[in-house]
Amino acid sequence: MHRIRLGIPGFVWCARTMIAGSLVAGSLVAGSLVAGSLVAGSLVAGSLVAGGCSEASSDGALPDPDQVYSDVRARVDALPTSGPLGEPLLLRHEAIPDFVGADGQVHQNRDGTPGMKAMSMPFPEVAPQVSLDGLTPGQPVTFSFAVAWEAGSPRYWVTQISPLPEGTSLDLPSDEPIEPAP
Repeated sequence: MHRIRLGIPGFVWCARTMIAGSLVAGSLVAGSLVAGSLVAGSLVAGSLVAGGCSEASSDGALPDPDQVYSDVRARVDALPTSGPLGEPLLLRHEAIPDFVGADGQVHQNRDGTPGMKAMSMPFPEVAPQVSLDGLTPGQPVTFSFAVAWEAGSPRYWVTQISPLPEGTSLDLPSDEPIEPAP
């Protein structure tokens, strides 16, 4: 099993399997970001960065967060799976206008929009006290997550998640893939 880190503008998504030179990592569609796959040596979106995936320490401890974002509304796009091709929890969340970057300032997108745009975001880690029992794909939820900046890359994990009433309207981008900026 090979571990690589995909550096995706402001995010890290770990892929865990390299098969015959092709990385099988699914896709992440987000605001102005599309993470694809490494196929026959070409990377579609993002950049390949050497190093290991961010994971909890061997004792299960998470670092002290630099920021915590609460009451973020989202839709569950996928629940985590286990095994060699395990996938992270995937949440499509509303915009987070006060999202702070590694520099300690509110992040500014290329189009001038402050914070983090609404997007699908993988959460490779979930705090030990958080239960995902009873959650289903397509379900609206409210959640909190923490961010710790490690060498300029974010490490983030869900600290709380609760279902919202069925039919709750969310302000989310369409499910259509968004082309990366030229």
